[in-house]
Amino acid sequence: MTQQQARKWKAIEAEFIKLDEVGAFVEGMLTKRSAVNYREGDPGEKYELVRDDGRSCTVLGTVELIDKMANVTVGAYVHIEYTGTTDTGSKSPMKNYLVLTEDAGGSTLADAQKEHKATAAAS
Repeated sequence: MTQQQARKWKAIEAEFIKLDEVGAFVEGMLTKRSAVNYREGDPGEKYELVRDDGRSCTVLGTVELIDKMANVTVGAYVHIEYTGTTDTGSKSPMKNYLVLTEDAGGSTLADAQKEHKATAAAS
């Protein structure tokens, strides 16, 4: 028996994270982004993260999240937080997110969240 045959294997599935309550968030290292097609046939993206505890999770992108995640490179540590919706006049409101990446010269998480809330309230 070879060493590979002696190993016991277990399939790992990424947990699907749905950020649908204001303040709900997920943090982890972005390990993969992939194209998906939603039920309506619209193209989109999904993001796979590995959290600090080693568990994998998947987050589906919406219009704003896809725009913000375009600037996040695979391998970056990211914080994705659902902040509410904006009425755009279409059949569904636009979901809004705070997306932060780790930056040694940046703000603390709490300060970045306060800054985002102040900016959102001003607009």
